[in-house]
Amino acid sequence: MEKYYYGTSAYKLDQYESYAEESNKRQEERKETAKATGKATYRFATIIVLFVFIAASALVYINVMAIRAATEKEKLQKQYALLVDDNKQKEMEISRKVDIKVIEKKAVDELGMQKPDNSQIVYVNVKKENSEVVVNAAPAEEDSLWDSVKGWFSDVWEYFS
Repeated sequence: MEKYYYGTSAYKLDQYESYAEESNKRQEERKETAKATGKATYRFATIIVLFVFIAASALVYINVMAIRAATEKEKLQKQYALLVDDNKQKEMEISRKVDIKVIEKKAVDELGMQKPDNSQIVYVNVKKENSEVVVNAAPAEEDSLWDSVKGWFSDVWEYFS
């Protein structure tokens, strides 16, 4: 049986009800699809945010390490500069203490020394020949007469050459 609705515009209620049911089903499907799409979008957005956070953390870590290295380098450069200055100062002190005038003044003032005059200077001529001593590293074993004579000649030869 067909139902009709009479009003300003006439239409069949059966068609309207089936259209309304289909429309409601489509709307529910759209809501479920939107809900599923929303969940997927939410997951994707969460992954993107997490990735951005990890990347930003890595960049911050790299910058912190670079700043630490630069600070350590600057600290070491300051220490090096201080050591170089200290070294120069010590070299100047050493050169002042080794100066012949300072040594002479200390010898005269503190130790009571004097420079010798010409009558006190004596030159000595020492005439001595250069000599060489050869020490055998290995203990002498029982050698034959031939080995002893050969060794004696080689020692004489070494001495004169």
